[in-house]
Amino acid sequence: LPTSGIIKYFKWYFAGRLLALVTDPPPAHVEPVAFYAYMSKPEPAPSYHHTLIFDVAKTNLGNGYSKHSGTFVAPSAGVYVFTWTINSGVHGSHAINLMVNSAVAGGTLTDTQDTNDYDSDSNTAVLVLNQGDNVNLRTTQPSDRTVINADNHAFTSFCGWKL
Repeated sequence: LPTSGIIKYFKWYFAGRLLALVTDPPPAHVEPVAFYAYMSKPEPAPSYHHTLIFDVAKTNLGNGYSKHSGTFVAPSAGVYVFTWTINSGVHGSHAINLMVNSAVAGGTLTDTQDTNDYDSDSNTAVLVLNQGDNVNLRTTQPSDRTVINADNHAFTSFCGWKL
């Protein structure tokens, strides 16, 4: 092919490719998935493997979070971000794990040591979930000497969203 023929071929080829991109339908709308919940009342001396229940769900897009069980069920597969804050009472110590289908996926330790003070600790996890995976927070040790605090000054909370 002469040079002018090659140039015409490339112009036709690239024009055709661009035309195909323009005529493709736009991607389907994806509904957002996000929740934010907190405890409305203290949890006194939670036992070993006690699932924390965040009974006030302020946001629950996609309806994946249950305020009755404290569990989030992934409505679709994808990458999710979870964050939680645990507030312990005076002389408090709580070990909390983020659980995915009964497997540990993250954790936090709150500890006020031996002071007459309160403690607030947070953590974040980015996880790949399958549709139907269960995610919750539970204690990893019994705590017979303190409560997990819940008040309007420092919320004990759990939230998550799909990226």
